[in-house]
Formats: sequence, C-alpha cells, structure tokens
Amino acid sequence: MIIFAKRINIKGVIYNLMNYNEYNKRKYSSFYR
Repeated sequence: MIIFAKRINIKGVIYNLMNYNEYNKRKYSSFYR
C-alpha cells in the first residue's frame, strides 16, 4: 500500500486535490445559493 502510494504520489495528490476543490466548490455554491 505505502509503496503503491509512493509510486503515484505526485499525480495522485494533485488529482485528489483538484477533485476535492471541485467538490467543495459545488458543495459551497449549493450552500450559498
């Protein structure tokens, strides 16, 4: 698990951060609408 995570660390982290940001934007925009 750790080795696999290390191998895809950079791409995975960036991808997860972008998805997380998009998810939060949608969630908060629906909140404040």
